[in-house]
Formats: sequence, C-alpha cells, structure tokens
Amino acid sequence: MSGETGRDRPDWWLHEVPETEDGTRIDRYLRRLVTGLTQGPVEKMLRTGLIRLDGAKAKPATRLEAGQTLRLPPHLRDGGVKDAPATQKQAPKATPQIRKQFDSMHLAEGDGWLAINKPPGLAVQGGSGTSRHVDGMLQALAEGDEDRMRLVHRIDKDTSGVLLLARDRVAARHLTRAFQQQDMEKTYLALVAGAPPETLEMRGALLKRGGAGGEMMAVDPEGQPSHSSLRLIEPAGVRMALVALQPRTG
Repeated sequence: MSGETGRDRPDWWLHEVPETEDGTRIDRYLRRLVTGLTQGPVEKMLRTGLIRLDGAKAKPATRLEAGQTLRLPPHLRDGGVKDAPATQKQAPKATPQIRKQFDSMHLAEGDGWLAINKPPGLAVQGGSGTSRHVDGMLQALAEGDEDRMRLVHRIDKDTSGVLLLARDRVAARHLTRAFQQQDMEKTYLALVAGAPPETLEMRGALLKRGGAGGEMMAVDPEGQPSHSSLRLIEPAGVRMALVALQPRTG
C-alpha cells in the first residue's frame, strides 16, 4: 500500500525569498511573513524540520539569500487554505483599478528604478491574511517575470512614504546592496508629543510587543540594539513637534 509521506505531500507552502530579504535572519522573516507567529513555534518548526530552507533544516540565525525557497506547513498560509502550493497560484490580474492606483502613486523614475508614493494601509508584501499589497500589484502589471519590477526595501503597512522599486534583477541587486550597506539614508517624518531638543541620538534595545495587527516596538533589555537620529523641524508650542528621524541600524 503506497501513500504520501509528510515530506512529499503536495500542499506544502513554497515561498521564494525576495530580494528585499537577502541577508535577513530566517526567524525574523518568518515572524513577519506569518501573522501571529511567535519565536517559540518558529524555533521548534526549524529544529524539527517542519520549516525547511532549500530542502534542508536551518537554524534561527541563518541568513537568507534572495531566490532561496522556504517550505512551510500549509496551515500557516492564509489561515490554513490548502487549495494549491503558493508557487502554483495564478498571478493577480491587471485590472483597470490596479493600473489606475499604481499610476496614481508614481513619483519619479530613472535608469533602472521607479519611485512611488505608498499610501498608509497598503502593505508592501503579502503574508498570512494579506491579499492587497504592492508586490501583488507588480506581479499583476508585469508582462513576464523578467519584466517585473521588484521590491528592494520595505515600509510598514500603516506608514506612508516613498518606496523605491527596481525595474529588473540587475538593478534590484545593486539597490538592495545599497540599502544593506547603508549607502542610502531613510528619513521618516513624525509628529511627537512634547518638546524634543533640536538634535538627539537615541540608542537602546528594542523588542516588538503586541498581538497581530497591534504590534509596537518597546524599549526592552532583551531586544535588539537600536540607534536612530532625531532632528527637530518645527515645534508646535510645548505640546507637539514635527521631527525627522533617521534609523542608523536595521
């Protein structure tokens, strides 16, 4: 009597590591990819081989490389949907609404790159429970895989701002490396309570807290080292101020 083994089952979630995650720790990426997944279960599934990288077991601190394949149990994908492996799903269709929204976000372009204005509420990448995102729009608008624009960095779903896209694989490699090596600077504008000084260097250990959809970074001695620079742009009395923030780590 023959039957499938767990390793051969056809409904595994197969996920290709995007260029934006080149060099990212596998445990951190998995926690972002799957809503609500915490460190303990991640480590257990990696240790037992339930989650594999290019067919092999991986340690939590393993650094990902763009193009590698993650194999995850099907219950982690889309709340347990088992219709087909992710790699076999049809790409989203380029509807007039998608084309209109993407065109409306266009800011500037150059040789090998395109800049768009990502609105708040729009995710950059898909994940468990996320069906509307920039990466899906790029898939829909592409004429073929080689013509597809690619992500080279991320902005949080609820954050608005400039998102840089690569027009091809070569540009994606150069731009991703530039972000990793901090050859490019990121600046965030924020309204803060109180009256901050004109400049401030903020150092500490940050840890993500809160459940799915309500995550916040908090100072915690068990967190990861963090360094950001603050510059005062315009105070609003003593109760509020507009500041520019530049992350120096992460």
